[in-house]
Amino acid sequence: MEKRLFFFILCLFLLGCSTEEMILDVEEPEVEKTRNIPVSKEEVKEIEKTTTQQDTSSQKVFRIEIPTKSERERLPSCDTSPFTTFPVDMNDVTSITPLGNLGPPGHTFPTQHPHLHFDQSGKEVEIVAPADIYLTAVAWSNGITQDPRDYTIYFSVCNDIIAYYNHVKTISPELQTIFDTKKCESFSVGQGCTKILDLEKIEEGTLLGTVGLRQGNWDFGLIDLRKPLDFVKPKRYP
Repeated sequence: MEKRLFFFILCLFLLGCSTEEMILDVEEPEVEKTRNIPVSKEEVKEIEKTTTQQDTSSQKVFRIEIPTKSERERLPSCDTSPFTTFPVDMNDVTSITPLGNLGPPGHTFPTQHPHLHFDQSGKEVEIVAPADIYLTAVAWSNGITQDPRDYTIYFSVCNDIIAYYNHVKTISPELQTIFDTKKCESFSVGQGCTKILDLEKIEEGTLLGTVGLRQGNWDFGLIDLRKPLDFVKPKRYP
């Protein structure tokens, strides 16, 4: 009996020692106190200015056919004659409707581009780049004329002159490859599409597509940024 009692007391003693040894004193880490650092008004303005500049630089300027200011700086100057090649074989052209023509209901107001006409045989006529050009945009719609689809191709010739071909009926494989790399803009609706291009260079005389077909004519338009119109407010210019 005494041996059992002694053994029981010994076990309690050993267990008590083990428990005490397992208890560790864990010190809580000191929390670093935040200091209020005084900042002057000038420093606040400088921080806001830097943030604004970063936000502005990350924003891309939206445009359609007319290149942005930074894009125009990358284009050649307009020191020489902008066009050096006829866009189509002029032997196929039967007449030219001049700038400012009236033809309601389609052109109730004076047209801003000439029309070049072919015979009404439905012939397709190849159309080429009239100089070294830089593509800015393309748009197309289905069913607006007698033909299935009509394209408008916008391009820069130099930093101040933008031109466009309207009522292009088919597109060359080279242009189609470029167009396929871009997505239609969100404002494209119905059977139409507008794509913004990145000034891809096309060499003079390169085939762009065909014109003619049932419609028998096409438009050659021009925007010359060197010649502002007196009756238009300059601040409304792009």
